[in-house]
Amino acid sequence: MTETLSPAAPAPLTPAALVLKRLGARRIYRALDLTPAAIYRWTYPSPRGSDGLVPSQYHLRLLELARSESIPLEPAELVQGGAA
Repeated sequence: MTETLSPAAPAPLTPAALVLKRLGARRIYRALDLTPAAIYRWTYPSPRGSDGLVPSQYHLRLLELARSESIPLEPAELVQGGAA
C-alpha cells in the first residue's frame, strides 16, 4: 500500500512579509513617504530590522491604502501575520 502525503501547508508570513506581498513595496513606500530600504528593513531581524513586524505608526495608513485598492487586509494581520 502506497501512502500519498499531501504537501505541507506553507508557513504563515510575518506581518511585514504579508503586507509586502499583498500591497507591494512600491505602493507602500509611496503611500508612506518612506524609502524602499526602510520598508524592507521591517523584514530583517533586529537590531538591523524590526523582526518582521510592521511599525504600529503605519497600521492605519496601510489599512486605508488596502481598502482604497480593494486589497484584503485585516488589522489582526498587521500584528499576527498570516497566509498570503
